[in-house]
Amino acid sequence: MTADLVLMGGNLITLDRMRPRAAALAVRDGRFVFIGDDAAALALAGPQTLRIELGGRTVVPGFCDAHLHLLWYGTQLLRQADLVGSATIDDLLTRLSDQAAKTGNGWIQGHGFDQDKLSERRFPTRAAWIASRNRVPFLSRESAAMQRWSTRRRWRW
Repeated sequence: MTADLVLMGGNLITLDRMRPRAAALAVRDGRFVFIGDDAAALALAGPQTLRIELGGRTVVPGFCDAHLHLLWYGTQLLRQADLVGSATIDDLLTRLSDQAAKTGNGWIQGHGFDQDKLSERRFPTRAAWIASRNRVPFLSRESAAMQRWSTRRRWRW
């Protein structure tokens, strides 16, 4: 069996308790066929094998960067109603009411709802907002647009 790819001379983090580190790996048909030392990995190489010398660089399995702006995210959690996962308009309005109670007077903000994931599959109406007894304007950033609601009018842009 000949490997398609051999990485060698690296610091491979394996997530295997018995062997947490390795220097090389070999891949065939998109699957790992060997993880261990350089000599054994190179023994699996053929004339068509792509060989990459890592020069001590680290290889991490399955690493995905969620890319979070921590300060912005923390501020959002403290100052805005978390509307992610709202299942119904009543649920959404309850979350907004809770945020309004925390905020007091002035605008409140919410983030993260998707009207298509609400059971009603529509935006809340101004009438529903007024019926929830909220008397503060509301600004929401959600999936496709910005919403502004107040007790007087609703704008969409």
